[in-house]
Amino acid sequence: CAALWAVRDLERALGSSAYARASLLLVLGVAGVSHATYCVLIRKLGREEYSRHVVVGYSGVVFGLMALAAARAPFGATISLGGLHAPAVLSPFVSLVITHMLIP
Repeated sequence: CAALWAVRDLERALGSSAYARASLLLVLGVAGVSHATYCVLIRKLGREEYSRHVVVGYSGVVFGLMALAAARAPFGATISLGGLHAPAVLSPFVSLVITHMLIP
């Protein structure tokens, strides 16, 4: 939820068409990377147990949108994430670390 809040102005800044295009490209990119990773695990490393795994999620897309919003932020801008102030450029990674600390 906090990650979506961080990108709340991105659609307004990009316009609906560009935002939808960026979201679609991120969905396809995340799915492609996930599929490629599983192919390597199964075929190259012989980890057959991953052939029964299904990945469904939107977190990679949200991370990509946060990175896009951070890249568009003015130089030196800071973002507050849960009371922590971080440079806007690092905000996707700070959010990722906080999420992984809360949900191991």
